[in-house]
Amino acid sequence: MNKVDEFCKDAKIKLKEKYVVILTEVNYLK
Repeated sequence: MNKVDEFCKDAKIKLKEKYVVILTEVNYLK
C-alpha cells in the first residue's frame, strides 16, 4: 500500500466522521 492510498483512506474516514457529525447536528436542530 503506497502513501497516496493511505492518504485517500484516511481522508475518506475523516470525511465520513465529519458527515456523521453534521447529520447528527442537523437532526438535533429539527
